[in-house]
Amino acid sequence: MSANRFCPPRARSRARQRGASAILLALCLPLMLGLVALGLDLSRAYALKAELQNAMDACALAASSALTGANDPMVFDTARAYAQVLVDPQAQGAAARPAASVNRVFLQSEVPSAASIEVAFSAQLDGPFVPATANQTMGLSPAQARFVRCRRADPPRALWLMPVLQALGIDTAHSVSVTAQAVAALSGAQQVCAMPLAVCAAPGATRAQGWGLVTGRRLTSVDNPSGGYGSGNFGWADFSPPNGGASELAALLEGQGACGVHLGQSIGQPGQVSSVGRAWNTRFGLYANSSDARLAPPDYTGWGYASGQNHLSDYLQRRAARAPFQGQVGGTVVALSSAQHAQWGAQRRLVTVPIVNCTVWNGGQGSAMATVLDLGCVLMLAPVKTGSRPTGAGVSGSFDVEYLGRAGDAGAPCATNGAVGGDTGPLVPGLVQ
Repeated sequence: MSANRFCPPRARSRARQRGASAILLALCLPLMLGLVALGLDLSRAYALKAELQNAMDACALAASSALTGANDPMVFDTARAYAQVLVDPQAQGAAARPAASVNRVFLQSEVPSAASIEVAFSAQLDGPFVPATANQTMGLSPAQARFVRCRRADPPRALWLMPVLQALGIDTAHSVSVTAQAVAALSGAQQVCAMPLAVCAAPGATRAQGWGLVTGRRLTSVDNPSGGYGSGNFGWADFSPPNGGASELAALLEGQGACGVHLGQSIGQPGQVSSVGRAWNTRFGLYANSSDARLAPPDYTGWGYASGQNHLSDYLQRRAARAPFQGQVGGTVVALSSAQHAQWGAQRRLVTVPIVNCTVWNGGQGSAMATVLDLGCVLMLAPVKTGSRPTGAGVSGSFDVEYLGRAGDAGAPCATNGAVGGDTGPLVPGLVQ
């Protein structure tokens, strides 16, 4: 007797359907696994590309801050050093970075080696880009270098799930690799980070007249506003009136200055602040008592200019040689060596400052406010004596700077951090490709 006589037609139909579903599943499983593998591997490739692009963007932005147009033979090496510290978790001094800010790739598990990143320079956006150095400029003058390109090709990464298809006899790729590059240059800014020094415009002078200021001229601080300001001087700037004082100015001198400074901003003056000498001197690699180069980075050179003017050219040569302070120290004051300036240094003496009509502060009008008319570029010239130290060559009895023109002028040697997009502000790094 047939068993089908005791099996209803509907049950026999369900059994046949279950068998057909199993066959369909077996046939479709490789395709389903392949689609899953493709989705996961493509997602990972996109993540790798995004991480690598972020790293190259940061690399190019950091490097471009050195391309100020100054005819400095070390500009290429300096730019490359700025670029590489972004992937160096061991960097110290001015290059030190919090661990979380170091650029990482491969799902944040790896730090790309500096040697794997190509840093190249050009006078034009469309190239050619050359890997210039101080010793091999490749025909590109440091003063002509305007654009920097960072590029890295990620090594091939084994695919995660594609081998599943290979096990099923389906031939496919074994690895994936991504490449990223970025090009940056300096451009005008809307807002910048500036030092708390206010260069005094000549009374009645306009921007078209250069504010009555002469490039290369030595400017001396007015530490006692009650004595009156005039052209050819500079005063101390209070960016947070009426709260600014000597302690705030010292913190700005040891740090990166006040950020968010812009044209039209109202600033005050904090009065007599000769006590900021210790903070001022850190930029020359001179540290007293508890001052620390890790918290108050020095410039690449501590060489001082106690008198005279038009020192920019010599300063650039001293900076390239990492020349230390040439005077005498002692007591609680220590001076960094040439090697320490190279290790800990950054661009700390070519600084951006506001240009204002200082006469509003004449007579010690502490509550008076001055308007930021423009932003200038100055060179901090010499350390000052605090107490009995330092002494000898290169030490000034006053706070002195050399005026180097408007910060927004082509070829101005100052660059700073800030928001790009202005047409009158100083130079800040910005991505162009």
